[in-house]
Amino acid sequence: MQLKKEESVLLIVDIQEKLAAAMPEKIMKKTIKNCQILLEAARRMGIPVVVSEQ
Repeated sequence: MQLKKEESVLLIVDIQEKLAAAMPEKIMKKTIKNCQILLEAARRMGIPVVVSEQ
């Protein structure tokens, strides 16, 4: 299977404060770093980004 940027979208789902508070700090920092990498990659490739927030 090959992904096509024309048919792709990056969905970022909000991490609730209670969940974030329960996560080990190292894991939370890694999660944030990974999201930043994905967002930058999407920006460079022209892939739309959708952010879900409650």
